Amino acid sequence: DGMSWSAPVAVTINFTLINDNPPTLDLDSTTAGNGFMTMFQEGLGGVPIASIGNVQVMDGDIDAAIHQLIIELTGEEDGSEEEIISTQPGNPPDRSQNTFTFTFSPPKSLSATEAFIESLRYNNDATDPTEGDRQAHVRINDGIFDSNIATAKVSIQVTDVNENCPMFNVSSYSKTLSSTASVNDVVVNLIISDKDETIIFQATITDGNGAGLFSISESNVVVASSLSSSQFTAHTLTVVLTDSQQAGCSDTATVSIVIVASSSQFNFNVEEEQSSGAVVGQMITAPGIPATTYTITSPPSAPFSIDTQSEITTTAVLDRETVPQHTLTVQFTIYSQLVTVTVQITVDDINDNDPQFSSSFYSGTIPEDTVTGTTFSVGISVSDSDSGVNGQWTLSVSGTTKFGINGVNIEIQQALDYEDQCSYTFQVIATDGGGRTATANVQITVSNVNELPPTFVNPINDVHLDIPETAQPGNDVINVTAIDPDKCPSEPRAAGTISYQITNDPGPFTIHAETGLIEVNSAPSVGVFSLTVQANDNDGSGLTADVTVNITVEAVTKPVVDLNGPDSGVDTSVTLSESNPPQVTLVELNTVGVVQSAALIGSATIQITNALDGTNEELTANPSAPITSSYNPASHTLTLEGEADAAAYSDALKTVKYQHALMTDITQMTGSSLSQARTIEVIAFSTVNDGPSDTAVATVHLEAKHCTPGEDIVVETQNDLNTYAVVQIFDCNLRIKCPSTVGCTINSLAPLSNLQVVTGELEMTKIMIGNLYGLHNLRSFGGLILDNNPQLTSTAQLRSVITSRRRRRRDAHLLQVSGSITITNCGILENVLGLTGILSIEGNLDLDNNQLSGNLYGLENLETIQGDLTIVMNSQLSNFNGLEALQSIGGTFILVSNSNLKNVDALITTPAIQSVGEILMLFNNMLCTDVDFWENVTTGDVLIQPPIPDPCP
Repeated sequence: DGMSWSAPVAVTINFTLINDNPPTLDLDSTTAGNGFMTMFQEGLGGVPIASIGNVQVMDGDIDAAIHQLIIELTGEEDGSEEEIISTQPGNPPDRSQNTFTFTFSPPKSLSATEAFIESLRYNNDATDPTEGDRQAHVRINDGIFDSNIATAKVSIQVTDVNENCPMFNVSSYSKTLSSTASVNDVVVNLIISDKDETIIFQATITDGNGAGLFSISESNVVVASSLSSSQFTAHTLTVVLTDSQQAGCSDTATVSIVIVASSSQFNFNVEEEQSSGAVVGQMITAPGIPATTYTITSPPSAPFSIDTQSEITTTAVLDRETVPQHTLTVQFTIYSQLVTVTVQITVDDINDNDPQFSSSFYSGTIPEDTVTGTTFSVGISVSDSDSGVNGQWTLSVSGTTKFGINGVNIEIQQALDYEDQCSYTFQVIATDGGGRTATANVQITVSNVNELPPTFVNPINDVHLDIPETAQPGNDVINVTAIDPDKCPSEPRAAGTISYQITNDPGPFTIHAETGLIEVNSAPSVGVFSLTVQANDNDGSGLTADVTVNITVEAVTKPVVDLNGPDSGVDTSVTLSESNPPQVTLVELNTVGVVQSAALIGSATIQITNALDGTNEELTANPSAPITSSYNPASHTLTLEGEADAAAYSDALKTVKYQHALMTDITQMTGSSLSQARTIEVIAFSTVNDGPSDTAVATVHLEAKHCTPGEDIVVETQNDLNTYAVVQIFDCNLRIKCPSTVGCTINSLAPLSNLQVVTGELEMTKIMIGNLYGLHNLRSFGGLILDNNPQLTSTAQLRSVITSRRRRRRDAHLLQVSGSITITNCGILENVLGLTGILSIEGNLDLDNNQLSGNLYGLENLETIQGDLTIVMNSQLSNFNGLEALQSIGGTFILVSNSNLKNVDALITTPAIQSVGEILMLFNNMLCTDVDFWENVTTGDVLIQPPIPDPCP
């Protein structure tokens, strides 16, 4: 402390070692640098990559140790065949591609690391190592630091040694070979290789060459002897490859050879008609021929197929008769060689065809007197499509003993007789050599030789007949019949082969030459007539036969029915109108002699022959005993029965009534039923065999007549009007009128198309019609009222009243109206053309407040009006044309307020109007005439306002 020292103190310093120096590596400490060079020779094993005993590992750290050794191999050419290994056991490297890592656990000392590096070897196990240099870059690690990299350079030198066996590059060979190949021709070149530079081998055929056809020349299989063959054959050779310098070296190859036959055609036979799939044959049968695809290339539609074993089968049923032989072209490939061959297939015949007739039916004709043994042709011809004995045939017959067969001709074997049999049908049978048959029908017609006269069959002998004296011309008496024995029994007799005639006086009779019918020719008288009837054979032979027909004409007294009394004829006609009860008596009660007969009457029938309404129609009767009546509704027949004289049956027939239930109200009936008259036939039967009376007919007319005189039928709707569609006659007044034009449904008169007569007034008021269609069949009426029909324009449809009535025939056909005609307030009515058929009017004619365009055409036949003629307020009326025939007016002639009326010249034409019964009134018209026509008219008084100008302007 400046003066003295302290006592000494001991200090201990401890040193800790750290690894702060990297190791160093030298692979050969005897040479400059740290590398090493060596040489690797093939087959001598691995070589060190460091100098043995001269490796030096150093590290500046005390107690340094090596943890890891890493070697990276570069320049390698043989991949995994090159490696770095240690000769020290138990420490293999961890290899990652070309890097080899040795990890030491525990770490090795430096000297131990040196010894380990000296144990490292480079080795190349490649069969043929690639020459060139390799570098092994070596470094070590002390746990922290890597050492420097020391490189060992290894040069590889390849020195060949015979260490590899020769071998076949291809272990299997296949080849096709023509059978025409020559000896020593090369079949196959064997491809051989050896990893050694020099290939040392010996090839030997050890199996499959029993015939000695092949041998080995160097590396080739060659032809050793002639191969001539007519078939495809297969040979499989086993060739063994050895190395004479190496025991145990061996390789084997297989050589497959197919010898193709020099002949390229195959011939087969197959039976026809076999099912599809029948085997024809196999082209190539030698063992060892490889399966391949066989193709039939021609013809494209051949009915055959071929499989991979060359077996040919059918694909359809073969028919020799259609195609007897097939030629096929077949192509296939064996060992890559295309082979083409021809296959000839002959279809063998079987007996599969029947003989064939040229026709299924043959016919011929031969006279009946042809002698036996005669042969004749009917055109038989036979063929057979089969061949040989199968196509040969013989003929025989079946079904007859009259005919046989001679070759292809028919032979007569028994006598023929047309009258016994004129036609034969039998079979001809063709049989071929295999027993197959065919049949054809043959018909032989035997023709007649005329040799026999006619024979009567009705009557067979002379005959006696009775006919009544009332027989009428045309009545049949008897039909005589003769036959020609020259006839085939199986055929109908031809018409016209026999003709007939009466050879003596025929009297009141005649005969039909073609049929033999004898009938009355004129009214016969009572007596006996004997007729000789001759039958003639019309074939020109002149052969005839006779028979006598004796006819007795007897007097008769059959009853007569007369429904018409003293009038001509025996028929009557009655009418049934609507009534209750709806019936009518057929015969008037005062008619005498309805039934006339000298003998008693047993019965009478009365029948409706055309009833249309079923059970609504019937017949009734109320006869007195002993006559009774019964009625059959199914046949509409009334029968009177009981034996009585003619007077009693006359009275009974007067009680017969026809009745029709629907005639109580004809509106229930159809027009077709009403329009059809009923026919009722009456026949009386006497008790003696004189036959029934002739038919008398009562005709019943159903009259569609409705209502009674004085009655009013009022129709207010269209539906009401429709109910009268069947009515033909209204025997009363028919009033068709609506209460008002508003809402009126009557717009058509078409339902009245059957109407013909209205005996009273026909009135049409306030209805909505434009014309009178529906009244076109109306023939007459008692009066006519057309009032306040606002749509009515024409009356032309009433012209049916004048059917076929013109001025030149002004007679009873023209209508005389018993009442009045009133046409008023029809504002657009243009004409009265429908009144053309009226001759006279017993009442008035009123034309009031209508349009009436221009004239009064339609009244040109009107001559007389017994009442008044009133023509008032017809705005379009300009003249009286149409009234030229009017001659007299019984009442007053009123002509007022016709604002367009210019003249009445028609009234002064010939014949001019001659009289007006009371007053002639002409007020407020536009008259202008040069003649005072009324000066020649007889009348009570004349009133004209205003005066008619004279002369007319």
